[in-house]
Amino acid sequence: MSVYRFYSTEISAGANVGAASTVGNASLVHVRNAGGTARLVTLANAADATIATFTIPANGTLVIAKESTDQLFAANAEVRFNGVMNINPGAQTTYIG
Repeated sequence: MSVYRFYSTEISAGANVGAASTVGNASLVHVRNAGGTARLVTLANAADATIATFTIPANGTLVIAKESTDQLFAANAEVRFNGVMNINPGAQTTYIG
């Protein structure tokens, strides 16, 4: 089982690529949908080109890996982002982000 340590303040997702965030240049991001409706999330590169999209279910959470310069945004501010670190049991904690 993966264990994550939060290291940034939770932010609400911007609604378009112009309001997208690198989430503090994080390489691992905890994504949380605080609402009761599934929401589309978009991952874009530093040049604002879409890399991928995915749907986070209502009240869902997940952790995604991305390049530190990649940006995230969602169709609704109920989607929230935090930078996280992966803590491996028995291993030295490594800052990711």
